[in-house]
Amino acid sequence: MSCLTEYDEAATMEYLKNEAREEGREEALRTLVKKKIAKGKSIETIADEMEVSVDEIRDLYDEVCNANLVK
Repeated sequence: MSCLTEYDEAATMEYLKNEAREEGREEALRTLVKKKIAKGKSIETIADEMEVSVDEIRDLYDEVCNANLVK
């Protein structure tokens, strides 16, 4: 009989690793977008160079622009 509070360490560790990977990917994308904006590139050019759609990076692009993260 299993208890509702039973802890599955392996599943928890796998979940945490996946979360960390996703956060790392997002931070890498944010850095790339930030650098490309700093070079004066448009969102269309950035999307083309990153081989993604404009819709896929629009939120990130807007976040970087609105937060004045470009130096």
